[in-house]
Amino acid sequence: MPSGIALRERTIQRSVATSARYDRRIGRVVIALSSGLEIAFRPHDAQGLERARPGQLKAIEISSSGLGIHFPDLDANLYLPVLLEGFLGSGDTPVLN
Repeated sequence: MPSGIALRERTIQRSVATSARYDRRIGRVVIALSSGLEIAFRPHDAQGLERARPGQLKAIEISSSGLGIHFPDLDANLYLPVLLEGFLGSGDTPVLN
């Protein structure tokens, strides 16, 4: 059985986004990953989305690699490996405030 660190590293290295949406009910951006995990975060906790209004979060695009998350109404981009590091890593990443 892999250690927690090994599992974290494997999740960060191998996961790609398969879908992304803004859930107005919970006020979170929800990203489904190829690993089966889903991550959710408040938009104001992510760089580039700090001042986003719910209507600006309706359109979310995933890059062909599955590693980039683009918010066209805000011209904001998030890089999934860095985002995952903020959830699963040391917490020192600057992507999540």
